[in-house]
Amino acid sequence: MARHSFSLPKLSQKRIESPSLCVSGYLLCALGLVMLPCYILGWIDGDATEITGIPMALGLVLGLIFILSFRSSEFLRPVNAVSMLGILWLVCFLFGMIPYLIYGFTPMEALFESASGFTAVGATVIPDVSVLPRSLLLWRQLSNWFGGIMVILLFMLLLPMVGFGSRGSFSNEMSGASGSRGMTVRVKDAALQFTMIYMVLTITMMLLMTVLGLDLFDAVCLTLPTVSTGGFSCTVSEFTAAMKVVIILFMFLGATNFYLHFRAIFMKKPDAYRRNREFMAMLLIIAAGSVLMFLIVNPGSAGSSAEVFLDSVFMTVSASSSACIISVEFTAWPELAQLLFFALGIIGGSAGSTASGIKIFRIVILCQYIRSMFFRILHPNNVRTVTAGESYAADEEVRSTLVVIMMFILTIVVFSVVFMAFGYSTVESITSVTSALSNLGLGVGTFTSSFESMNVAPQAIMVLLMWMGRLEIVTAIAILSPGTWREQIKDMRHRREAAAQ
Repeated sequence: MARHSFSLPKLSQKRIESPSLCVSGYLLCALGLVMLPCYILGWIDGDATEITGIPMALGLVLGLIFILSFRSSEFLRPVNAVSMLGILWLVCFLFGMIPYLIYGFTPMEALFESASGFTAVGATVIPDVSVLPRSLLLWRQLSNWFGGIMVILLFMLLLPMVGFGSRGSFSNEMSGASGSRGMTVRVKDAALQFTMIYMVLTITMMLLMTVLGLDLFDAVCLTLPTVSTGGFSCTVSEFTAAMKVVIILFMFLGATNFYLHFRAIFMKKPDAYRRNREFMAMLLIIAAGSVLMFLIVNPGSAGSSAEVFLDSVFMTVSASSSACIISVEFTAWPELAQLLFFALGIIGGSAGSTASGIKIFRIVILCQYIRSMFFRILHPNNVRTVTAGESYAADEEVRSTLVVIMMFILTIVVFSVVFMAFGYSTVESITSVTSALSNLGLGVGTFTSSFESMNVAPQAIMVLLMWMGRLEIVTAIAILSPGTWREQIKDMRHRREAAAQ
């Protein structure tokens, strides 16, 4: 009798080539798994498990469908990377809305809270988070944490492909760490190590907080937005001095370039911190900001000088890291101190970190560029170069830096005018726009505790600004450009035709 062999068809031959949808499938599965602890907690507490159970099931099922239906490609054009960034953030925002919608939020409130979580902004429309079930509160904090590691991995894996000076965005994000030039392949291979560092920081702070007296749930809910510098408020409203020191340390580590952590731990080069110009500049800014904040606040403060100084350091690091975790009654501080807080938030933390803002590396390049211009006026025949890390900054990097800074400032000005047109005061408008774009999440005036009273249209604008500030303004504009999506459609057609042949 003849024997017939039987073999299953290769899955890759049946799947449609679509890198964006394939990666979206893996992202949905990851989000579904992240939702699992929330579901378990809700089941233990006796809460309505559908709040987290339905999105968890949807994430896993849809993710598997996408993975089985679509496949990635060995070659990604810049337009593929740009469109993928837009799709991945949209997937996160839409998935993150589901628990809030089931709980009873309006669509705009759910979108605002979801976007604020994943972009690690920390702004909220919830005046009192203690009323939420613990399962939803844990998801809220986890979205902050997931958004933090997502930013790091996206900058490592996708932004090198983005077309704005191909290396422009990536250089400004990662070249703050000396020696990262030409490291695209090696950094891509080190994605697991970056994630491990993020996990170690999270677990370490969690353990320290439990040792300092917090119960496990409060320790988790405080750790997640601290390490991710997301700043979502939690049920812990008062910190001891020891807690403040620990929080300062981990906000600072989260705002430090993760490539420096990688070099110090996995490449066994602890002097990478000391040799890095951006890291030293961040230390200088935090030191100067802390002293200045103390000098502004201390004269009218009722507390001891030691307490005021610790709070000054805390608030300075909180602003610089864009974590915006508050240790004092901030609105009671002098207006000059509040202005300094927002100025530090605009500058932001290190490139290649979970922090947002303009980034210190760009400020360093800007200062060197200004100094070189003055030098050229005095010595027209001499050339003074701008350095980046341990090497010279290419003209493309300098131009990219100047464009990003100008776009950042212009965006604040334009959208502040838009907010004033909605009837908000000048201070409320500027601080709200700055808070969203710098991922600070702090409001003043009417929005001191939350943005619940803000109208729907301004809330939608804030969601857009959160996304733009998290992703880098120039890259966000590239994603929103109709030309990008026309190119993406043409690329999809070309891939189908190539596959048919």
